[in-house]
Amino acid sequence: MASLQRIGRETPPFVAVPRPDAKDANWTEPKLVCEVEFSTWTRDGRVRHPTFKGLREDKPAQELRREAPKSRGSNPPVAG
Repeated sequence: MASLQRIGRETPPFVAVPRPDAKDANWTEPKLVCEVEFSTWTRDGRVRHPTFKGLREDKPAQELRREAPKSRGSNPPVAG
């Protein structure tokens, strides 16, 4: 929490934040990197069922890009 408080700000660092998302938000500078596991991307570009896995110190925030979905064919079912 202390790390987030140090980089807090009054306004969102993004353009056109949907009103429901901005309603109770606490905004920060986009400087920390975290790992999030989720089930899928929604049609409007959000993550579905996100789970926070932890902060990452091995990747600078400015180098991150949105990940492409993994192919469903990359993990074939195991015959049994």
